[in-house]
Amino acid sequence: MANLFAGAAMRKITPPLEMLPKLATEREPYRGVHSDMYGRVIVVSDGTRKAALIGADTGIFPNAILTEKRLMEEFGFEPCSCLFSATHNHEAPKALFLEGSDPEPMMRNKSETSDAYARFVLEQFVDATREAIANLKPAKMGVNLGQSYINCNRDLPTPIGGVQSNNFKGTSDHDLLVIKFEDTDGEPIGVYVNHATHSNYMCWNLYNGDYPMVNADLGGGISQFVEKALKNKCPVIWAKGCAGDQNPITRSSWRIVRVDDNGEYTFEQVYFKYEDNLLQLENLVGTQGLEIMELLDTMTEYTDEFTFKGAETFRSIPARQSYNQLKLQLKCHERPEPVPFDPPRTVDFRFRLANLCGVSFVNLNNESYSGLGLLIKRLLPTKYTAPQCVTFGHCGYIPDTSMEWVNGFGTMNSNAWSAEMTEEAYTDAITQLRKEVYGE
Repeated sequence: MANLFAGAAMRKITPPLEMLPKLATEREPYRGVHSDMYGRVIVVSDGTRKAALIGADTGIFPNAILTEKRLMEEFGFEPCSCLFSATHNHEAPKALFLEGSDPEPMMRNKSETSDAYARFVLEQFVDATREAIANLKPAKMGVNLGQSYINCNRDLPTPIGGVQSNNFKGTSDHDLLVIKFEDTDGEPIGVYVNHATHSNYMCWNLYNGDYPMVNADLGGGISQFVEKALKNKCPVIWAKGCAGDQNPITRSSWRIVRVDDNGEYTFEQVYFKYEDNLLQLENLVGTQGLEIMELLDTMTEYTDEFTFKGAETFRSIPARQSYNQLKLQLKCHERPEPVPFDPPRTVDFRFRLANLCGVSFVNLNNESYSGLGLLIKRLLPTKYTAPQCVTFGHCGYIPDTSMEWVNGFGTMNSNAWSAEMTEEAYTDAITQLRKEVYGE
């Protein structure tokens, strides 16, 4: 029975120019805007019930719980029907949380200006959702899955420990999931893209202060590339998957490993000029942009039936102190010994699963490693699964057992006591949600 309706809208969420000087980067105030950031909304409905795919060109989706509360109150969305995503763009202002957001302990750079900007972004999403609902029309949804190699594992084992560099033999998830909503005439309404890589190509230029500009970076750039290729007829959401250990294959900084005639290894972090980086970024944007266009053009699986069911659960995974903080050095592939617990966590790990028209969407409030993303895909019964990280605030890098040896990544921000405990919690949570959503 054809009962699928879809509508979409987008809003610019670049900070107003008068706010930029007070929304500091890592080192200094922003000097301007290189490319705009956007918020995008795709609403899917059967005429009564509604679900929404909501994406932001930001580091973390800001105020997801408050946004969802507004959408439930004003437009009748049911619990767990808002599926949030972010590109994890480091060139956007830091995550800006309002009072009552989730999680409050992760508030950063709180000020009158940051609160004003956070409220501005929230209202833009509410307004975009209102327009998307007004735009609802009979539709069908197509899905296609390909592979994209603009990403690779970033944790390279060396005789002097783990180095953040290209590890082409390391665990990686190259899935490129593309979903298209189109009307009965075949005109696009909205596009959703899911890929596991960090969207922070230009971040080292920002951190070094030689290019302190707001930039949509990789994910936002790919969205804009595909939007233009589709003649700006619809918004394109690019959502970061489980990419705690996945970087773009090139970046604005390299950690170069060297060896001398005595067999001694060293590494150096090298920074490149932003003019060169912008060109390389454009190359990666075009590369995946064209891959997405090919998947759109070759799409053959469609449905015009609306189905939706969502549920969420929480798991408390005890944290440990960072190995960096404790000045401990791990050898590559050495299993960490337990070290003292951090202070008790006040925020649990949130797991949200939704079946939207036969596709599994998973919201996670952290930067899960790609091994955990692959674990989630194995646990779910659907052909297509879209893990979406950094959707409810940030709880740090979360490694799987194969990557627990990495010193600094996975131990730097409120990670679990052990990766084994993490995998057990993920397996238990996703298994519970699978039963609730899929009945199996």
